[in-house]
Amino acid sequence: MKGLLQDRGNHPAGHVQFFNKTDFFGFLSESGLEVDDHYVYAPSSSLDTIKFAYAGVNHLKVLLKMCTEHYLPRTLGSFWVKFYHAHMSVLCHKKSR
Repeated sequence: MKGLLQDRGNHPAGHVQFFNKTDFFGFLSESGLEVDDHYVYAPSSSLDTIKFAYAGVNHLKVLLKMCTEHYLPRTLGSFWVKFYHAHMSVLCHKKSR
C-alpha cells in the first residue's frame, strides 16, 4: 500500500524498492541465490530517534513520521506489516551447479 500511496519519482535510484514476495524471491533465484529463510517485520523507531532524525523539518512531517514509524507499527503489529510498511530480511546461499 505504501508503494501505491507515495510518489517515488524523486528517488529513481534510491535504496527503497517495492517488491512483492514472489517477485523478490524470483529476482534472487534469477541472480543465482536460493532462499534459506526470511523474516518480515515493520521497523519502528523511538520518539527520540525520530525527533533527532527530523530536526528542522516541519512539524506536520515529524508528526506523520511519529505515527508511521512509532505508534502505528507498535499498535497494529502484523496488520501494519501486511498492508502498509514492511521490511524483509533474507538468508540466502549460492545455488549449487
